[in-house]
Amino acid sequence: MTDHNGNGSNLRDLAAIVLGTLDLLRTGVVMIGIRGQLLWANRAAEDILNAHDGLEVDAKDCLHFSHGSCRFPVENMSTRTAVASSDGYGEIKYVHRPSGKRDLMVISRRTSYVGDGRDNHMPFAFVFIQDPDLAVHVSQSEMHQLYGFTLTEGRMANLLMEGSTLEECCRRLAIRPSTARMHMRNLLDKTGTRGQRELVCLLFRNHGLMNAPPVPETSNCNPDGPQRVFNIIHEARIYTWG
Repeated sequence: MTDHNGNGSNLRDLAAIVLGTLDLLRTGVVMIGIRGQLLWANRAAEDILNAHDGLEVDAKDCLHFSHGSCRFPVENMSTRTAVASSDGYGEIKYVHRPSGKRDLMVISRRTSYVGDGRDNHMPFAFVFIQDPDLAVHVSQSEMHQLYGFTLTEGRMANLLMEGSTLEECCRRLAIRPSTARMHMRNLLDKTGTRGQRELVCLLFRNHGLMNAPPVPETSNCNPDGPQRVFNIIHEARIYTWG
C-alpha cells in the first residue's frame, strides 16, 4: 500500500476512518503483537476486557484468560495453518466466564507478518470477541426515523430484542395485554414483518452490528489511535494481511 501524495495524509485519514468504524462495532476487536501484547482495542473490546470476565489484560499489557490466568495462546499462531480453519475465517474458541454468563466467542485471525519477531509493535493477529449477553439497544429517535415507531412501540421493540415475552413487556411498560397486542400489530405493520420472531430478526439484522456513535466530548477513543494505525500501514512492506 503506497501513499501517492508522499506525506502520508491519505493513510492517516484512512486510519482515522478505520478506527472510527471499528469503535462503532458491538463486536470487540483487539490487535495484538507477536508476544500477545495489546496494541489496540475498540470500545466494545475495552468494555469486555475491563470486566475481567473471560478475557483481560495483565500488568504487562498482554492478553490472557480470566479463568486460570493463562496467556492467550499466541504461540499457537506461529504458522498460518495453526489458526486458519478450512473456511479461512480463523480459529474459533469459546471462553469460559467466571461470572457464569454465557461463554465469549473468540475468533483469532493472524496477519501474514514475516518479521524476525523482534518488533513487538507490529500487528501479529486480530482477535474478535463476541459477547452473547451484550444487550442491543436502539435509540428512540432512530426507531422513529426508520420505522415510525411511537415512544412506547420503540421501548417495546427494545424489550423484545432483549428476549422479553409479551407478558414481560406488559409488566415493564405497565400496560394491559390488549394494549401490548395492539403495539405488536403496529410493530409488525410498520416493519412489514409477519410475526414476533421475524420482527426481532429484522431488528437484529439492521441494528445488531453497530452501536450508536459516541458523543465527541465523551468519546474514549484513543487520540493516538489513527497515528498508530498509520504507522502500522506505513510498514506494510514487511507483512500482508492473512
